[in-house]
Amino acid sequence: MSLCKARLFLSLVEKFIINFFGLIPFLIKLWLKAIGDILKFAIGEQAISKKSKDLLYFTILFNNKLSILYLEGIISIDFINFFLINVAYNIMFRFIFIIIIFFSHVAVSSADIVKKDYNLLNNKLTVVIDSGNPPDEVFKKIAKTLNYIESILDPSNSDSFVNKFNNLEKNSEILAPDLFVDAFRIMLDYNKITKKSFDPTTFSLLSTASSLEGVRSRLKSDLFIKCMDIDNIEVKITNVFSKKYACTKVSFDSIIDGIVVQNIKHSLEILQINSYSIKFGNTFYSRNFNKLSNEFDLETKGALDAARVRLKVLDSYSFLVNSNNKIKTYNINLKKSQISLNNDFFVIVASNSPVNNSILANSLNLVDYSIFAEDLYSKKIPLIIVYKDNGKYIVRYSKSFEPFFDNRTRD
Repeated sequence: MSLCKARLFLSLVEKFIINFFGLIPFLIKLWLKAIGDILKFAIGEQAISKKSKDLLYFTILFNNKLSILYLEGIISIDFINFFLINVAYNIMFRFIFIIIIFFSHVAVSSADIVKKDYNLLNNKLTVVIDSGNPPDEVFKKIAKTLNYIESILDPSNSDSFVNKFNNLEKNSEILAPDLFVDAFRIMLDYNKITKKSFDPTTFSLLSTASSLEGVRSRLKSDLFIKCMDIDNIEVKITNVFSKKYACTKVSFDSIIDGIVVQNIKHSLEILQINSYSIKFGNTFYSRNFNKLSNEFDLETKGALDAARVRLKVLDSYSFLVNSNNKIKTYNINLKKSQISLNNDFFVIVASNSPVNNSILANSLNLVDYSIFAEDLYSKKIPLIIVYKDNGKYIVRYSKSFEPFFDNRTRD
C-alpha cells in the first residue's frame, strides 16, 4: 500500500517537473533528490512489510509514457541514492555547460554589433553598425561629419554659417557652403509645392518665441509679416546669398533630420560599411540590418493600431511629429497665418532618400489632407497618411506604398 502511495506521489511530482523541465536548472537537482527520497521510502517500506528478497518493480512516469524499471535481487538504498546523486550532478553539469556555450555564442554575436549615441542639435542620433569590429576611422568620420553639419546649420551655434546668415544686414552678400545651398534649394522647392504654406523664414518669428501662446500673439504682427517670406532671400551666382530685410531669418528644422541621416549614410558607405542603421529625429535609414520593428513615436504607433494598419519593417522612412514642445517652421501655415498642430494627422514617407522623406513628412502637415488624399494613390512617392474624420480613422496611401503592407496580419 505504501509503495502504491509512493508511486502516486512520484507521478504527480514527475508531471509537475516535466512541465517546467528546462526552465530553471536547479529544479533538476531537486527533482532527482525527490525521486531518491521517494525510492528510499518505498523500498524501505517494501522491505519492512515483505521481509523477503522478492523482485522489486517500480513504475515511473517519463514524458507521459510508462516504462518498467526491473530490479533483480536486493538493491541497497545506498546504491540507489549514490546512483541518483551522480546522475543529478552529471545532468546539471551538462546543462550548465550548454548554457555557458550558448551565452558565450550570444556574447560573441553581440560583440559584432556596435551602437553609438550622439547628442546633436538638442536631439539624439543613434548609429548601429553590424559589420564586425569597425575601425576607429569610422567613428572619427562620423564625428567629423556631425561637426561639419553643426558648423553650417545649427542656429544655436554663434559661429555657424546659418547664424551668420541670420544676422546678415540687408542687401549684404555672403558666400554660402554647398550644404547650405543644397538644403535651401530643397526647402525652396517645397515652398512652391505647398503653394507657400511652408516657409522656412517663419523662423524670423520663432527665433523670438517658440511656445504656442508666444507664436500665436506674434503671428499676425506687422513687425514679423514683412520678415517671413522666402522671396526676401536672393541667390546670386549659385552660392552667393543676400537678404532684402535684416530681420529675415531661416531655419532648417524641417529637413535637418534627413540631412543628418543622409550624410552619415554617405560617410559609412564611403568606408564600405555594409550593415548599419541610423536614427535621428523623425528619420530612419538602414542597410542589410535586421531589426524587430519600426521606430515610430507612440502617437504614430497608436494611430496605425487604431486604423488597423500593419506594416512590414521599413528600411528607410520618416514620420510626422506633431508633439513637439516647441513650434517648428512646419507647424506654421504662413499662407493662412495659422498654427498647424493637428494631433489627429499622421504621415509616413518611405522612399530611399532620407532628405526627401524628412521634409515631405513635415511639410505635408500644412496641406489640406482631405483634398491631398483624393489623388494620393497616383503619387509616385511611397507614403501613407492617417487622419480622423468624424471620429473615424481614414487611411490613404500611394500605389508605390502598397508593398510595405504586412498582408499576413493586416485586417
